[in-house]
Amino acid sequence: MDHTAGSLPFAVGDWVTQYSAGYWKVVAIYDKYADEDDWRNPPTYRKGDHISYWVVLKKGFTPKMKWSNACECVDGYWCAPVSPEEKAAIEQAFEAEPAKAGKFEAATSEPRPGIQNCWITLPKERIPQLEEELATLPPRFTGEQLQEVLDRVPELTVDVLPATILLNLFLHPYELDENLHFIYCGYSLEPLD
Repeated sequence: MDHTAGSLPFAVGDWVTQYSAGYWKVVAIYDKYADEDDWRNPPTYRKGDHISYWVVLKKGFTPKMKWSNACECVDGYWCAPVSPEEKAAIEQAFEAEPAKAGKFEAATSEPRPGIQNCWITLPKERIPQLEEELATLPPRFTGEQLQEVLDRVPELTVDVLPATILLNLFLHPYELDENLHFIYCGYSLEPLD
């Protein structure tokens, strides 16, 4: 799904500003699809409709043109191309400090994953079995694969409070399967006492 911008006023490789201060390089653009129906009456979109773009950005500079480093994923709506003067200042900074430019280029282009919570109720003596079953998941897994694992643990219930474990599922909002469900890239367990 990675593509050039189409209806966006920028493309991969361009420099933009966004709601987080500074100057950001566009490193990837992904289609953004509605993951559920719009709740308004009448709805403006349905699950599966293309509604925008996810833009992965790598920060190069603060607003005062000091070198900086971060990586974020935002809706393309919040991004705007830099002015010609800002672009010239960025290019000049890269030419003037090649070591810092190299460090910027080598920095990660993958944003920190988001978290989706799953509340689990399970007797404490079953927690080791849950940990063993979760360890069988591949590095990237779907909700369906997760459910198969959870179904193998007796006495486990999901989303029934009071919960005894918080299962944090890590994801990037632009990584979806063919049914537009998230593809998870990891997890952590937090016992709730």
